[in-house]
Amino acid sequence: MTEQAQEETTFEETTVGEGTTMEDQMNQEAAEAVDTAATAAEAPAAAGGAPADLTVQDLQALKVIIDVASQRGAFRPNEMQTVGATYTKLEQFLGAIAASQQAQQAAEAAAPAAEG
Repeated sequence: MTEQAQEETTFEETTVGEGTTMEDQMNQEAAEAVDTAATAAEAPAAAGGAPADLTVQDLQALKVIIDVASQRGAFRPNEMQTVGATYTKLEQFLGAIAASQQAQQAAEAAAPAAEG
């Protein structure tokens, strides 16, 4: 085998100890990371606390993130339809919330004026 061929050994073939390949080690580390994340996500619910809240501000930030990511070409062309449909749903949902909040504020402002 030539020196160049020896250097081109793929990470699947590289052993890191006792017959374990680098790919096996990476898969194990990824699985451990997923388990750790799942355990962390379940911890608040198990402790009797409520899970993390998702606010309107979070959804607005998500809308901006989708917009910026699409402008920067983060999505493949075959993914754009799904991303666009999700963005549209999110935009309509946020619009409905804004309209609801405006109607509620108008009702609250009208209520004291009717009493006085």
